Amino acid sequence: MIVGYVGSVFTPEAFLLLNEMIFRSKLALNNVTLCSMLSASAQSGDAVVGKWVHAYALKSKEREKNIMVGTSLLDMYAKCGRINRALRVFESIPKRNVVAWNAIIIGLAVHGRCELELSMFLCMLDHSDLVDLGYQFFQDLKLKYRITPHMEHFACIVDLLGRAGRFEEAEKVIRSMPMPPNAVVLELLVGSSAAHGKLRLMESIMCRISNMCNSEGNPEKAKSQA
Repeated sequence: MIVGYVGSVFTPEAFLLLNEMIFRSKLALNNVTLCSMLSASAQSGDAVVGKWVHAYALKSKEREKNIMVGTSLLDMYAKCGRINRALRVFESIPKRNVVAWNAIIIGLAVHGRCELELSMFLCMLDHSDLVDLGYQFFQDLKLKYRITPHMEHFACIVDLLGRAGRFEEAEKVIRSMPMPPNAVVLELLVGSSAAHGKLRLMESIMCRISNMCNSEGNPEKAKSQA
């Protein structure tokens, strides 16, 4: 009945029933009920009850970190127009599954956050070990979709390839960048090369980072090297 009230935007009635259940009958809400309420809030576009469910979930650390509740929360916030809150919920989920990734990516797309959506998609592929799909998608950005990748997109794909031990392709991506790689991109490759025992490559990249830092601190030296 509570879910029906929430879905029909009968917010006061929903809160009356919640008050009856929790404070008078001393009944606790389980994760399935919470997720149903969040789904109803998302469908109705009314975040009032959804925020209450969020506050209720925060009282229990285990419930707060539950993947099912967390995904329902971020989906509710995204569909109710609170995309920044959805992002914060997503970041708080310790073990994100494909459903959670899909929910945040779709939410970002709906709200026009395309650049962040692309970064999220590449990160999802990274965490799912879908290396070939990620590399193909990255190559299609410019050729197929006419989208110029930004620094964060290059960082994601370099990390994706580096984790998989595909260093030649990672270096090829870096060489193809329309801008000089920043320290973050290079440090990602350092971490991957160290993890795979590629010590010479690691030392080479570390020297490059060191030279970059020295050049940034000495403009005259940077000009002479240009």
